[in-house]
Amino acid sequence: MRDDFKIPTRRALASRAGQRCSNPSCRRATSKADPGNSENWLDLGVAGHITAASPGGPRYDPALTQQQRRSASNGIWLCHHCGKEVDSAASTYTVDTLRTWKAQAEACTARDAASTFDEIARLIADLEHVLTRISDFIQDRQDTSPLYGLVGAREAEWHDKTRDLMRHSTDTQTLWDASVAPLVADSLVRASGIIGDQHPSIAEARRVFSYARTNLLVMADMAEALEELRTHLLLR
Repeated sequence: MRDDFKIPTRRALASRAGQRCSNPSCRRATSKADPGNSENWLDLGVAGHITAASPGGPRYDPALTQQQRRSASNGIWLCHHCGKEVDSAASTYTVDTLRTWKAQAEACTARDAASTFDEIARLIADLEHVLTRISDFIQDRQDTSPLYGLVGAREAEWHDKTRDLMRHSTDTQTLWDASVAPLVADSLVRASGIIGDQHPSIAEARRVFSYARTNLLVMADMAEALEELRTHLLLR
């Protein structure tokens, strides 16, 4: 992989990736102390082109201008090993793949700059607890629902069952507000402090949370949104 970016661009790519390989299956450090010189360090990274700098190169895009090819937006920070691999198998490591790696690596850097590994680990553990709590809550409310008793009920029974169903729905919302919603809210506040209020996972989770108490189906959607958030926090 050619590493012919100008020094400021190269430094920007390395810093934005946190001085780690952007390949999520690698993520090895790309700089370390020089064991033979206490005043020096070893540079183990390469600022590679996502689309090749010249015709005939891997993933070359003729639609780009020369300035676009040289810009940081067309660069990705990798270790030497991964840099060689992505160019040797360009059909496997597509432009979309490398752009995804780049975006994830930069998101991880932003996340790690906002929190310690221990804080992230605690939040992930708490999210897993909340997911279990939501699953148990939904199962309990389904098991205790009078809905199934409506099938085949006589008219007099139907009125009683309907009243029970309405009461059950109200109780479900009350229990959600008291026992589950505070856990979800706390997790979202902590997660937004790490990855930012504008992150898509946070925005989606907050959207669903605003009406999650409505019914069991939306509560299940809440669990899916939290799982997506957990997945992002687990990114390497």
